[in-house]
Amino acid sequence: MYSHTKIVHVFCGAAILLVAFIMMAFLSSADAALMSCRADPIVFLSDGSKVTITAEIATSASNVQKVQYALHAPSGTQVVRVIYTAGGLGKRETFTLYDDSLPGTYVSDTVVTTRNGKVPVKVTTSLGGLNLGVATGYSRDHLIVSLLGSLLTAP
Repeated sequence: MYSHTKIVHVFCGAAILLVAFIMMAFLSSADAALMSCRADPIVFLSDGSKVTITAEIATSASNVQKVQYALHAPSGTQVVRVIYTAGGLGKRETFTLYDDSLPGTYVSDTVVTTRNGKVPVKVTTSLGGLNLGVATGYSRDHLIVSLLGSLLTAP
């Protein structure tokens, strides 16, 4: 038979192993949660609008093959400039403007392509910093956000 001391040692050893496995699982999921990247171009348009499209991608920047942004803006609108603010993705980001929407209507269509796996993506599009919309999905999905801007024109 086993003595009381040996039983206690076995249970303590098992408890320590259990705690170690739980901590390893927690740290692995925490590391996965921290492995993400972000891209967020700011687009200035000829109608005076400023549109920011933010893509939060649940993978490392090295796994992102490309991020394609398309913006459908009111007819006649042109791009004044695009500022890419997030680091790490650089030339893997592209932006295209389509001036095919009704007055005051802006629609962003973002597609993230990854090298490995299907990863969660959240896209937030804001118009002038106040009016915003969100779309969620996965890499290779078309994440579409529609916004209505002011229909007022300057005198």
